[in-house]
Amino acid sequence: MSLLLRSSFFLFLSLHCISQNTFNVWYFGGDYYNQNDPGAGIDFSSGSAQPILNTGMGYTEGSATYCDENGNILFYTDGQYIYNRNHMTMPNGDSLGGHWSSEQSALILPVTNQKDLYMIFSNDGFPTGNGTGVFYSILDMSLDNCLGDITSTKAIPLVPNTNEQLIAIKHSNNKDYWVITTERNTSIFYTFLVTDTNVSTPQTTDLGFNDNPMGKIKASPRGDKITIKFSHGGISTHDGDRHILNFDNSTGTISNPVAIHEGATSNGGACFSPDGSLLYDINWNGTNKLLIQYNIDTSDVKASAVEIAIITQPNILAAMQNGPDGRLYIGRQFGDSLSVINAPNLRGVSCDFQLNTIPLGGRIGAISLPNDHFVRDSLTTAINILITNNDDSLLCANEELFELVAPDPGNVSFIWSTGDTSQSIAIETPGTYTVELNGICNYNKTYVIEVAEEDCEEEKKEEEQDIFIPNAISINGDNINESIFISNIGYKNVTFMVYDRFGNLIFESDLANNSMTTWNWLFKEKKVAMGVYTYLLVLREKEDIVKHQIGNIVVLK
Repeated sequence: MSLLLRSSFFLFLSLHCISQNTFNVWYFGGDYYNQNDPGAGIDFSSGSAQPILNTGMGYTEGSATYCDENGNILFYTDGQYIYNRNHMTMPNGDSLGGHWSSEQSALILPVTNQKDLYMIFSNDGFPTGNGTGVFYSILDMSLDNCLGDITSTKAIPLVPNTNEQLIAIKHSNNKDYWVITTERNTSIFYTFLVTDTNVSTPQTTDLGFNDNPMGKIKASPRGDKITIKFSHGGISTHDGDRHILNFDNSTGTISNPVAIHEGATSNGGACFSPDGSLLYDINWNGTNKLLIQYNIDTSDVKASAVEIAIITQPNILAAMQNGPDGRLYIGRQFGDSLSVINAPNLRGVSCDFQLNTIPLGGRIGAISLPNDHFVRDSLTTAINILITNNDDSLLCANEELFELVAPDPGNVSFIWSTGDTSQSIAIETPGTYTVELNGICNYNKTYVIEVAEEDCEEEKKEEEQDIFIPNAISINGDNINESIFISNIGYKNVTFMVYDRFGNLIFESDLANNSMTTWNWLFKEKKVAMGVYTYLLVLREKEDIVKHQIGNIVVLK
């Protein structure tokens, strides 16, 4: 007889679906002329952007926020102070090193596999800050009765003399991060590798320009491009060039700057679409603001410019940010509303830009929205299955042992349905196994894994008919290993599905017997981002017996 795993894949998907809620609450803005008055807020928990009035922050031009998996605010920061869910400054949450007038004054990175730890990066960027540099601190949410607090690792300096830019890009290993900032009054970029709570010495890239970085730096969701403006005439001028640059998220290398708009462009906003295929920029023609869309997937990005809207009103359209609802939001300095692009992945006016349609409940916005958001990597939070002696997914009685290994998010205890209290157990009999994880701050999760009993010899015959799926494809344009071909020979029907790391279905195909299909790393006719994707094959026999074949596909350059 044999033992066969049944259900870990579906657990994996459910974990990723809830993680998107961690960006459900935004706090930003405020009244520049009354800086102690509370700023603005937006909550997406209802499915649409709704104003909220409970922020503890006053005026700020930069911020970052983080919610729990249910969309409830955990903490937020302007780079100077960090606030708990009760909207109070944490006991050790002051003097983090940032400045409220840096457009990207704060950045939050969750520490992989440590449920309570977060890296907080703060930027005191020139010109409106003091330019003293970028710092990092560690937040432990288990402190202060689970309201969170900054540990003794606080305001650790990384690099001095910075400008206002501060972003992160996920490493190609889907675990670590690259943090990027710029040097004051130069075209020098600093790139730091962040692994767990460790920050490397920076890589330095000098583009050789005599111009100064201006406004924000934004990264493509694909992890392969960044965009920034370089100002010609000094910090406060609108005269400058919008550039896009290549980024290698395997090495942290920045290269190939290309100017896509030369001359007058806004100090503030630019943003890639959620699928990374388009770039939106706010330009200035001396009289009005222009919302421009560029096609990143064409060879001549500059020539692809499409004018989406002319903004004739006096208030300045500024920051842009992708929301958790798939829309792209645009801030308005001194305004009491946000504008929105409802379908930012669509080209031309089909993107559906709407001016000043998201009210802020009487509060005032500013030139920035919260910085880019990163969910804690959940790829390692499913049950791992280890098999002694071989690499098969088949366990024959009295031959080998399955080892079930529970995830360890830190500071938890384990209790298995077998009574074991270790992180892993060895099994050799079929059945349903559960493990419950308990930790401080009311942390509780239960994982269920079903191990079924099947005939070993019959299973080996079935394995001979399993469909081979390669574990990687490349997208470097050499036409080698750039697609996955799946053939159904011997099954009544096969369904092939591919999911991204958030649990979104990005490809599905049904195959009758003796048919084939191809996945060429496209989703909605756009290239998918590099990274790890999960596939599920549902194999149906003539007697409608169903098998599941599960694995990962890595999309590489």
